[in-house]
Amino acid sequence: MCMTFVLHALQSKETARVGMDGSPMNDKKWTHERKKLLMSIRLRHESDFTAKIKKRSTIWQTIRREIQEVDNTFSPSVDEITRCFTNMLGTYRRIKRRSGTSEFTQVVGTAQKRKRNEIIEFLVSESKKQAKLLEALVESEKEKVNIEKEKVQELRSIRNLYEKILERNLNT
Repeated sequence: MCMTFVLHALQSKETARVGMDGSPMNDKKWTHERKKLLMSIRLRHESDFTAKIKKRSTIWQTIRREIQEVDNTFSPSVDEITRCFTNMLGTYRRIKRRSGTSEFTQVVGTAQKRKRNEIIEFLVSESKKQAKLLEALVESEKEKVNIEKEKVQELRSIRNLYEKILERNLNT
């Protein structure tokens, strides 16, 4: 049995890609390295996708050719490439939605989070400044009210004095 395996492996053109059971390994499998390759090539073509000048199918064909140039043992179809990318994108979005964060947002989003935190801190400090200004304004208005009350009392006392003077003048 073991000798049969070795003979089969030596006779096969794909000796490096033979499984333990003697069957050739699937070269169409998307390994981690191949997915990283797809992502990097797709990222290089992002401007083509967003510009919408070229057809998407043409861009995917270019990506397919670039993958084959780098890994000549792997020749996925355009449908397989788009399906793999769509699945990775869906997985990324699902993970992001579930956890509220992801590796991408941890790397790229940290600056955004810092900015958001800085904005929140700025708004909090501005809110505190506004509260202090409002307190000062309220105190100022209270003082104005007290001054007006004093004015009214003074005017009443002047009125009382005036009435007394009038009464004396009328009595004399």
